[in-house]
Amino acid sequence: MIFNPVNLKDELAHISKSSPVTTNLIDDVNQWLKAQVADEQKALQNFPNHSGIDFEPVNKGLQFDVNEVYGKQHIKELCIRFRLRFLPSELYKGTLPYSAIKAVNEFENTFAQGAKTHYYIVAPAEFLSCKIAFQTPYYLRS
Repeated sequence: MIFNPVNLKDELAHISKSSPVTTNLIDDVNQWLKAQVADEQKALQNFPNHSGIDFEPVNKGLQFDVNEVYGKQHIKELCIRFRLRFLPSELYKGTLPYSAIKAVNEFENTFAQGAKTHYYIVAPAEFLSCKIAFQTPYYLRS
């Protein structure tokens, strides 16, 4: 049986366009960041010698491309459609391309404060090294 190659990123973008929920998430994050800055400025007012310390207002927010931010529901639909699993990256036993490692490093440098260790990966069950990958998928558990 011959299958046509599928670009999962394109498929995920197609799923995301059919049910956009990401703009609400980004708006919520931007509101939270603005609230954090306001709280810190209020706390700073309690100290009489706070001259020289100031916070920059959050004008730009996060520099995400809205078309490349996906919700759990989008990933779940992709995994169901293509019989994939969405599990912690520690369970992945394949080799990652250099471009993926570079993208993670760029993400950490741009948005994260320090290295993050909890990443998830979408992969076929054969590439995951645990019994749970061959049982009920993560996204179908209640």
